[in-house]
Amino acid sequence: GHVLSGCRSHGDLCPCELTARHVPCRALPRMSLCDRGLWAQYGSVLHAVLLLASCLPWPVHSSCIPEWLARFPGGWPVTMDTGLYWYGRDDAHEKATDGRASTYYDPTKPTLVFFHGWAGRGDGWTTSCTRMTSRCTEELCPGASGTLMFEPWITAGWNVGFFYWDQFSDESCIRDAEQKIYFDREGSGLGWKSFNVATGTTVVNQYIDGDSSVADICVRVMWSTLASFEGPEVRFAGHSIGAQLAVRCAALLHQQA
Repeated sequence: GHVLSGCRSHGDLCPCELTARHVPCRALPRMSLCDRGLWAQYGSVLHAVLLLASCLPWPVHSSCIPEWLARFPGGWPVTMDTGLYWYGRDDAHEKATDGRASTYYDPTKPTLVFFHGWAGRGDGWTTSCTRMTSRCTEELCPGASGTLMFEPWITAGWNVGFFYWDQFSDESCIRDAEQKIYFDREGSGLGWKSFNVATGTTVVNQYIDGDSSVADICVRVMWSTLASFEGPEVRFAGHSIGAQLAVRCAALLHQQA
């Protein structure tokens, strides 16, 4: 399977939705949570990271109506919108600013940052204007659709944020999204998907801006948005391959600190 659960390895196969079959992955460098060397080097970091690696779908909401698109200012999904959003009560959110306190972020409070996983299921999230939020869906919360999953954290005094990288992880094969966490496979930039709602046009662009992986982008964003952080702790949580991004980003931050 493509999802890490405990120390079950990926194996050599990668599920591709478009072909509805398994295709062999090329022999490329791969990091695994079962790698003893990784644990020896980053054990203290990995134990501090909450990993929610599960085959269950996370609640996502899809709609290309203006009201939904307005929740993510800046032109998403036609323009790239990778970064951190702070969440408040009733599923309200705002784009994180560079280290400054804001409506939903207090730099003196403990902080949880969540990383979503693969965004390429079906036709992909981008072309359906799909993004996860803190509001649970009927699929994941039968009989309790609409449950606000971050409310207990907020009530307990935590900042809660989502790190969105869906336009990078929107690949038909999860392997291709996973590799971007660690490296630029072709050396020609990281592919990210753009969708023009008005024309119905989907384009794959190349991100070339000094970062050689999504983890590098994550590190840059965290140093910027948490620059004034004075709270007692920061926790990273990840779903599916988002757990890998959480670990890799935390490891790089630990090295640089």
